[in-house]
Amino acid sequence: MLFDSDLIKDEFRKEWAILLKTPSGFFKHARNDPEGTIDFNPALSELLMIFAVRGIGACQLSPAPIENRFLDLARYPESRFL
Repeated sequence: MLFDSDLIKDEFRKEWAILLKTPSGFFKHARNDPEGTIDFNPALSELLMIFAVRGIGACQLSPAPIENRFLDLARYPESRFL
C-alpha cells in the first residue's frame, strides 16, 4: 500500500521508495557498520502511521477511536489543545 499509493505521483515514486527503505535498511544492517549514522526524520514516522491507519480503512475495517483521533491531530494539529 505504501509503495503504490495513489497519493504519490509517478515521478516521485523512486524517491518515495528510497525514503521508506532507508531507515529499515540502516537498522537491518547496523551490525555491519556499528559506527554508522542516519538522519532521522520524525515526520516520516508520522506519515507511516497515517498510511497505516488509512490502510485499516482500505481493508474495510473500522479504525479504533485512538486511530481516528491520531488522524484528526494529523489533519488539524491545533486541535491538540481542545
